[in-house]
Amino acid sequence: MPAIDNIRILEDDAFYFVTNRCIEARFLMRPDDDGEMQRICLACLAWAAQKHEVEIFAYVFMSNHFHLLVRAPKMNLSEFMRDFQRELAARLNRHRNRTGTVFPRPFDAPKIIGDDMLLEKLNYIVNNPCLSDAVRHPEDWPGVSSWKSHKTGEAQVGRLIDYEELRRLRRKDPSTPREKAMRSDELVLATLPMWENKTEEEARQLVVTHIEEQATELQKERARKRKSVAGPAKVKRMKWRYIPPAPKRSPRVKCLCADEEKKSAYLEARMTTVDAYKRAMGRWRKGKSQVSFPTGTYPPGLCRCA
Repeated sequence: MPAIDNIRILEDDAFYFVTNRCIEARFLMRPDDDGEMQRICLACLAWAAQKHEVEIFAYVFMSNHFHLLVRAPKMNLSEFMRDFQRELAARLNRHRNRTGTVFPRPFDAPKIIGDDMLLEKLNYIVNNPCLSDAVRHPEDWPGVSSWKSHKTGEAQVGRLIDYEELRRLRRKDPSTPREKAMRSDELVLATLPMWENKTEEEARQLVVTHIEEQATELQKERARKRKSVAGPAKVKRMKWRYIPPAPKRSPRVKCLCADEEKKSAYLEARMTTVDAYKRAMGRWRKGKSQVSFPTGTYPPGLCRCA
């Protein structure tokens, strides 16, 4: 029978806190002086989000990991992550002139339950560079994050060369410039559901206020402890091959919820689905022709990223 932890159960209206880390926690996504790594991260996320119609509420790319706050109405989170990570890894390797695995472990995506937890995770994502003492304020982070869109209300645009299109064009005309195969995708932030009855401007200002408040509290805490931040310049000077001696790791959980009663109810319902999945797997392994897997789960072999 499959291990319980390997079963993804997706819901069309659920919010997910998505995380993955580079191999050996290397700084493979470290921001570059020329902005190329930043362009790669943004463009890959924007392209995959548009392709799979996934809603993005917040995101940040740190030097060795990323966080996303997403909702997948088509229950296609795994397909989205499969394409996003595959594209990002391929372009990162090309840029760093390396080969091999970039994300060795499956992505983590606990379900977020409750508006308070949803807002807490959005805050955590955008303020992640401050929480790690990399910079003083989210606007100082030289890498990619959703802070700019929260602050201005404008979509960020990812632009990258479509190499398949470039090869097609150059088969007809070898002198075709790379710019002819440039791909542009907008990354528009979705509105949190608790503020859907407000105008876009009002909802945006509420998000910005919460982020600013936490950033200010972190600054006060550092002042009390007489701690300093690395700063954007030092962040970009770090070697991308660098391996942290003791990278921080958080335990993998199935949901994030401050209400213990709601959390227990979710985990109980999840176990019911897991049991149904295991029974279906038993029938599938016996070669039964008609096997029905629970809604929101993946039959064997359908999605390698699941």
